[in-house]
Amino acid sequence: MKQRFVKTAMAVLLSGLIVTSAVPVTVMADSPAASSVSNHTFVSVQLNESELKKFAEQFFSKAKLEEWNVPGAIISIVQGNNVLYQQGFGEADVATKTAVLADKTLFRTGSIAKLVTATALMQLVEQGKISLDAGVNDYLPEPWIQYSEENPVTIAHLLTHTTGFNNGMDIRPGDIYYTLDDYYDLESYVKASIPKTVRKPGEVFMYDNFASMLQGYIVEYVSQQKFEDYVQEQIFKPLSMEHSGFRLTPEIAEGMATGYMPDGQPYPQYSIKPSDHPHGGWYTTAADAAIFMMAHLNEGSYQGVRILKPETAKLMQEYQVYIQPGKPVMAYGFEASMYPQYDNGQRVIAKGGDILGFSSYMWLLPEHEIGVFVNVNGNNGMIREELYREFMQTFIPNIGEQHQQLNTSQEELAKFEGTYTDLRLDNWRSKIKVTGDGKLSMEDTMLGNIEFTQVDPMTFIDDEERELVFKNNAAGEPHYFKYRNVGYSIRIEEKIYADVANDHVYAPYIYDLQSFNIFEDVQELFRPDDVITRGEYVAYFIRLLKLPLSESEAMFVDTKGHKLEKEIQTALELGLLKGMPGGSFAPDEPLKRQEAAAIVYRLMQLQGAGVAPQAKLKDTPSPWAADAVNMMLLAGFYGPEVSVDEDGDWNYRPQDTMLRKEAAAMLAKLVQVPQQ
Repeated sequence: MKQRFVKTAMAVLLSGLIVTSAVPVTVMADSPAASSVSNHTFVSVQLNESELKKFAEQFFSKAKLEEWNVPGAIISIVQGNNVLYQQGFGEADVATKTAVLADKTLFRTGSIAKLVTATALMQLVEQGKISLDAGVNDYLPEPWIQYSEENPVTIAHLLTHTTGFNNGMDIRPGDIYYTLDDYYDLESYVKASIPKTVRKPGEVFMYDNFASMLQGYIVEYVSQQKFEDYVQEQIFKPLSMEHSGFRLTPEIAEGMATGYMPDGQPYPQYSIKPSDHPHGGWYTTAADAAIFMMAHLNEGSYQGVRILKPETAKLMQEYQVYIQPGKPVMAYGFEASMYPQYDNGQRVIAKGGDILGFSSYMWLLPEHEIGVFVNVNGNNGMIREELYREFMQTFIPNIGEQHQQLNTSQEELAKFEGTYTDLRLDNWRSKIKVTGDGKLSMEDTMLGNIEFTQVDPMTFIDDEERELVFKNNAAGEPHYFKYRNVGYSIRIEEKIYADVANDHVYAPYIYDLQSFNIFEDVQELFRPDDVITRGEYVAYFIRLLKLPLSESEAMFVDTKGHKLEKEIQTALELGLLKGMPGGSFAPDEPLKRQEAAAIVYRLMQLQGAGVAPQAKLKDTPSPWAADAVNMMLLAGFYGPEVSVDEDGDWNYRPQDTMLRKEAAAMLAKLVQVPQQ
């Protein structure tokens, strides 16, 4: 198994939603009256079919596909009620050399599925069965979601991802499955995944897969139909979208394009729990996606078939959440543009999607009645950005305002300084510093070092005019920002351990993990040179994955009543642990390095990974740990304690006990996978 596959698979695990005659606008936090579009005279664009064809064929040439390392692509471009261009390029499957067909080849859309789910929910809103301002518990079998009566989590909060939930609910270990005849129901999955409400609902935006999954379940519960059945009957079939769905079966998989890893290896056909997967499961063709866009662009109807009332369709396209006036973030289901530096001052609503083997983007320009959908069967998000930039530069006039540099003093800018972390991805940290009048710098774990120039009291731009926009807290102090991350980042206070100085060789790993809040039992001292116990390591690992803890009785005889009982039981139920004779676990005994490797490796095996022993080791691990140790070396999941001698032998010391600093390095390397 190649190193890149190991890292790609791990990234999936750790990386990275009234009345019938009129629907009232629910104004969210930070919603200004001002539009983000400038006051230039509006001129409607009329696209030309032959020019679009020439543009697309040049963009998706065989040479370009090879350069991007993606086998195939689909694109559809619509205006008004007309499909101006749709085409498939390249290969749906490299091994069989199957060509991509715009009207038949199925592609996974990833998070663009959230638009279908939001559309279904808004159908029930306009029917008066759901109110945007009502608490979500009103539409659940029981009050599953924690909130106060004064500040409920509402349906509008779900649609705008401003719920205040504690995390965004990414794919969990074991969620990917390959026996496509199996079925995992939506209700059970939602009930087992309830997040905590940790912020005032409506206060900030955090990209939230759970919010969209819960939208899908509410559609299911209120309509008394399975989510897949509802969208088929109320959206896909009325619009004649004959090649769209959410539930992947063996028969449907036969028409699915093969998704490919960055190194060109194919993914086997898979599905994801829950099987209907409202937040990322939509598969479709270029032709069906075109119909969906036209329905939204034409006030909820397509060829005489209406799926939304005009006022509802219009409401879904209106920005509801802004980080600053004129800086939109979310509409109902739709988002603001992923690449606002290329918007040309136009109003754009959009949605991007990434799922194993596929990257996609859909954007609409409502004033021009234009919609574009693109999807590739490889994980390369740069393609959609390049397509969006070139399309906008080629076909859409620039009515935007020029940025004007400000020269605010360094003393005044000091209020922006600090360490911020992405609300959804804890390992995405950014340190902001003042570098001059009107100047900031960012040291970012994902993006590297970036310089910014101030163009507005709360807005800065980089050298490519990407905006860094800050938002104050209730005290009037900068507390959040939005840059290239999909959600907000929040200012954090970094804890310093008295026995881990900044120049300690393991300090970067220890402090990276500290921001994940997994060291609940660690106070003033970290004790880096102490051995880590079996229970401590398992607890840190499970907390790092942000999994709901098991409520089952402890199965190990010596973990009942232990302070780490729930974390250990959760790991056992996932298949990450092996017990000892007599049904014990020995949670307070020192952990061996090969045992730590085996726990990580078992997690990888849940995703189908397997690594044949091949590294030369100075010390031999136990036979049951050989593959696991080899995987750690291939993937780079180790710290400075591991070395290679002059004979090329790895010094992993598999039989030694693991120190706390070594465990921190291993776990920190795991969470660094997405940026690698």
